[in-house]
This record gives sequence, C-alpha cells and structure tokens, in this order.
Amino acid sequence: AREGLLVPSMYASAPLCSPARAALLTGRLPVRNGFYSDNDPGRNAYTPQEIVGGIADWELLLPELLKQKNYTSAIIGKWHLGHQDQYLPLKHGFDYFFGSTNCHFGPYDDVKKPNIPVFRNEKMVGRY
Repeated sequence: AREGLLVPSMYASAPLCSPARAALLTGRLPVRNGFYSDNDPGRNAYTPQEIVGGIADWELLLPELLKQKNYTSAIIGKWHLGHQDQYLPLKHGFDYFFGSTNCHFGPYDDVKKPNIPVFRNEKMVGRY
C-alpha cells in the first residue's frame, strides 16, 4: 500500500458498469470504445455488449500496457466486457481471472435468474 496510488475522487465515465469499466481499461470515453448506451432504439439494451459483442480485440487495455513493463495483472469479480472466448480477460492482457464473464445481479438473491457461472481463468469452477 505504501507504493500504491490514492485516488480521493474519481470521475465515472458512464452510469452503467460495462461502459465505465471499458473506459477505465482503455483510457477512452465509452462513445470512443463502443461501449455506450443511449436513447436510440437500435442501441436499447441492458448492457452494451449485447450490441457490440465485447471489447474489440484491437483495443489496447491497461493490463496489456502493464505487461510490457513486466507487471502481472489479475481481475477478480465481474468482467462484463463480453462473454465469448475472443472477449475474455486473458485475451486482453490479464494473467489471471477469477469471476463471472456476464452477469446481472443485485445485492439480493434472485431465484428467478439462472445460476451465474464462475470461472478461474478459462475454466468454469462453479456457479452462484
């Protein structure tokens, strides 16, 4: 922690998790990286990856830059930037992933939704 970074205030680039996460990892506004939602009926989706599929393979993400400087990166938790193989965290510079690729959950137990798969790297290890 002594060598870490303290961020006392932060600007969220979007009110939805996927666009904000994509902006943080790409350093680009959601409208630039394709992860945005607006009032256009053609883009009316709960999450932008339902429209674009996932983070583009040509996007340069923060862990890819860190890897160039010999850092190791991990993501633990919700990825939500595409659930198909080509969009997964290990394809975008992360060395380790533990979490879910595509989930919609709140701070409650919703028995109407299916169990959400949990992955360790590329292998499903359980559900929650």
